[in-house]
Amino acid sequence: MNRFRQLLSLLMVQASLVACTGMAVTVKDDAQTVTARAQQRWDLLLASDLDHAYGFLSPGARAMRSLEQYKGSIKLGLWRTAKAESVECSATRCTVSVRVGYIYQGKASGKVEGESLLQEIWIKENGSWWLVPLQ
Repeated sequence: MNRFRQLLSLLMVQASLVACTGMAVTVKDDAQTVTARAQQRWDLLLASDLDHAYGFLSPGARAMRSLEQYKGSIKLGLWRTAKAESVECSATRCTVSVRVGYIYQGKASGKVEGESLLQEIWIKENGSWWLVPLQ
């Protein structure tokens, strides 16, 4: 009986290790997927393709904001570059850091160029990753 318990314990430890390894691989795959989706969305924004960029918003965000409202909230021509630099994920949520280069033309200040590091929240819903807008 003692041998049986040892074998059972060993099998449980192995099963736990396999489960943890599978989770780590899934989170890594999710991080790659979210990084790619974030970059795709920013590439669409830089190309002024708001119709397709809107499709990256979470279903809940799209239910609360129409495409026309979304278009009205975006200031085109401000951003010059965007690069998804890093991502941290859990099973259903990722935070993506995106470095955005911009040019702002102020009346009093003139042309101002700069960069900002933005944080985006992405959630996994129904097997897909979606942006949760902060505004």
